[in-house]
Amino acid sequence: MSTPPLLKYCQILLKYKPDKPLLLQCNASEKCLGASLMQEGRPIAYASRALTSTESNYAQIEKELLAIVFGVERFHQNTYGRKVIVDSDHKPLETRFGKPLVATPRRLQTWLQKMFMRLQRYDTDIQYKKGSEIYLSDTLSRHFIRGQSKKSTFEEEFDQVPLTGKINQIIATEEKLSKLKAETEKDEVLQQIKEVIQAGWPEKKNGLDPALVNYFHVRDEL
Repeated sequence: MSTPPLLKYCQILLKYKPDKPLLLQCNASEKCLGASLMQEGRPIAYASRALTSTESNYAQIEKELLAIVFGVERFHQNTYGRKVIVDSDHKPLETRFGKPLVATPRRLQTWLQKMFMRLQRYDTDIQYKKGSEIYLSDTLSRHFIRGQSKKSTFEEEFDQVPLTGKINQIIATEEKLSKLKAETEKDEVLQQIKEVIQAGWPEKKNGLDPALVNYFHVRDEL
């Protein structure tokens, strides 16, 4: 695969300056994570990796949070022990970090607990930016070496961390669960909701299908 022009330009990197503000731009595509470390509007380092087969099935909010964890851990030498501003184009993440873990849907609580544990070592401030404003990490998340999904040392270590307090989201018999799944598959509105959750909600509800507008205000809880 040829190197995109943007990445050729970014092969000339700035030197890291401890006294200057540090910005980390992160993005996740369907199959890859991208992160770029920026100072004074220029990159000082950047990285990407393909998602594993399991990670590829994550919801978009999970992928975007994983991209942030990937970024701060990959650039640990620069991000540890100082303030880091994190840019993400996934709006629900900005609001998610302002809420307690118990307000998270039960299906995500254990997974988010693990991610938050990994982020606790870093002083991060996550803010929303449009995808067009974080073009480098967006490009990195779409141009990667196929089949390359090597995890960092930190990721491998935390994969071994046992977590307690798992909660079943639905307490029901297998027969009841099967019926719920079957009825969900037949419901057109629920299928639309499923698609927009996986793809990521838009910043504004304008343009949404009328059937989805009523769910917009709770989008970060779905």
